[in-house]
Parts: sequence; C-alpha cells; structure tokens
Amino acid sequence: MRNAIDNAASDQVGSDNAVVELRDVSFSYNHEPVIAGADFRVLRSEAVCMVGPNGGGKTTLFKLILGFVRPDSGDVRVFGQLPKYARKRIGYVPQNISFDPQFPITVLEIALMGCLGGRFLGPHSPRDKSAALAALEQMKIADLAQRQFAELSVGQRQRVLIARALSAEPELLLLDEPTANVDSAVEAKIYNVLDELRSSMTVMMISHDLAFVSSIFDRVICVHQTVAIHPTDEFTDEKLKRLYGEDFRLVRHDLGGHGLRAGGGGDHD
Repeated sequence: MRNAIDNAASDQVGSDNAVVELRDVSFSYNHEPVIAGADFRVLRSEAVCMVGPNGGGKTTLFKLILGFVRPDSGDVRVFGQLPKYARKRIGYVPQNISFDPQFPITVLEIALMGCLGGRFLGPHSPRDKSAALAALEQMKIADLAQRQFAELSVGQRQRVLIARALSAEPELLLLDEPTANVDSAVEAKIYNVLDELRSSMTVMMISHDLAFVSSIFDRVICVHQTVAIHPTDEFTDEKLKRLYGEDFRLVRHDLGGHGLRAGGGGDHD
C-alpha cells in the first residue's frame, strides 16, 4: 500500500490548475496511428466539447485519460497524477451499453452502481443512497427511482447513466456522446444539466454531431488524429473544413443568443 502511495506522489508533476494534461501524446492500434502529438490542458471548472469524424481518436483520448490504455509516447496526467491514481475522482458515461431487458433492475439500483468505487460487491450505505437520489434529482428523474430500467425510453435511460456517473460525486465528468439517439427536447435537458454542473466539476464531452456545440462549452477540441483547440466563439467554417476536409459551414443557433450549428451536404460522421 505504501509503495502505491509513494508512486502516486512521485508521479504528481502536472500543473496545479490543470485537471487533464496531455504532453506530446501519441497512440496507435496495431501500428496504425490514432493520436499523434496531442498536447493540451483542461482546467478546473472548464467545460469542453471534443468533436471530430468517426475513427478520429476522440474515444481513444478518453481511454488515455481514464488510464484504460497507455500512450506509445508522451505523458498523460489527471489531477497531476497518472490516470490510474485518479479514477475515483472521475465520472464516466460510455457511448454504448448492453443490458438484458429481462433483468429486473430499478433506476435507483443503476444509479447506486456509481457509488461502488473500488468495491465489486457489498451493501450500500445511507450516504450512497443519498448520493444516488441526489444524482437522479440533478437529472430531473428522481420520480423514476423505483421504475424498471428496461421500461424507460432511450432518453430516460441516458439520463439514468449520467446519474450513475454523478452519484460518485466526481470532480471530472467524461461523457461519450450523451445526446446520441435522443430527441431535441431530451438533448436540451441534458445540456441544461451540464450547464449547472460546471460550477462543481470539470466537464469533457465527446460529440461527432456538430449540429449542436452549445455556448455552455468554453472550448472545442478538434480531433482528427492530431488535436487542435479553439474557443467556442472562434470555431469557424475554415477550422471545420480543415478538420473534416468537407464543404461544411457553421450556422449560428440561437440558444439564448449562442451556440453553433453545422451544415453541409451529405451525411458526415
């Protein structure tokens, strides 16, 4: 145990205000480059949206931040530590889940999974239940606590999965396409919640759908093997074309006077 603590302490070399810091990070699958020379920092209480084409490396960057994979070269730090030491401070909502619709599990029981921490089994404490209920309340679905997860709509399930991540009371929240396959009304509710969460945690969200890069995000991280970061209000047509290599254009979307919409011919992921 002491060795683990000593190792964690010796690996704290990141900047004090940086929650996530990548320094010249490269990664490949089967010798095929996925990420090349990624170099960026995400600061405390910042909200960033990560965009780019399918296969461009967005989810791989999340895996690097979570410590699920290690870079071929370069350095990744989360809260100034190697990612494996920071996982308990991270809430993660994956892009896809699989579940047996016949398995009887309630919304509250799903939310409680986020409270397990390093435990695989064991009873939940009153504090766990309080945290899970608070997370469901944050997602505006506390009234569904005793419903069966399989009975819910796609949008409701997505909010339950975000609540599961929030029940761990994370300092960093990673969301991999949380608005995929939901309608615009549910999408708006999710963005409203993310806007509220900014005061208490750092938020990083992946999207391949440029139909909505909301003003709640401070910066846009463009990922297409290489990585470039732009303030949201400076994310221009030209930057989008360089990222996708297509004839895209950005159209301002009036979400309280802000936001971005992307338009272009064809179906571009």
